Amino acid sequence: MAEAQQTAAPLAGELGKQVEIITDLQSINAGWYNGEPESRANSTYLLAPMGWINGDATHSIPGSITGDQFNSQFSSAVRKIYDSGHNKPVVFSQGTAIMVWTLMNVKNPKLNLLNNHPLPNIGRVVVTGNPIDGWKLVDWDGIRNFT
Repeated sequence: MAEAQQTAAPLAGELGKQVEIITDLQSINAGWYNGEPESRANSTYLLAPMGWINGDATHSIPGSITGDQFNSQFSSAVRKIYDSGHNKPVVFSQGTAIMVWTLMNVKNPKLNLLNNHPLPNIGRVVVTGNPIDGWKLVDWDGIRNFT
């Protein structure tokens, strides 16, 4: 979460706002892959999250949470933000968490975005909608065509 706070600080300063920490927006725990070189973890770390975005949220990253647990926590945080009444809130979190939650929850996911256009550091995703009627993906780091 420290990285997200550091990334959020300049924008918050420009807007005269304070960074608010919402713990359920945390990164996806890498479990057994924590501390491992990315080259070793990349080949298998995303297997469970890929299953989650393809509809099977029961699997877990070894030593970590299931997709159902991740989605419940992250969705709870998104609900809190929505319920705050802010018109255009800005959220900072781990890129993988943002990508996976978005593709698990929008009505118009383009599932190959995770592999073909992963979010860069400070990439952005824009969704519209609400927790009851659902979410629609509007922008994935400049991509706006989701058909």
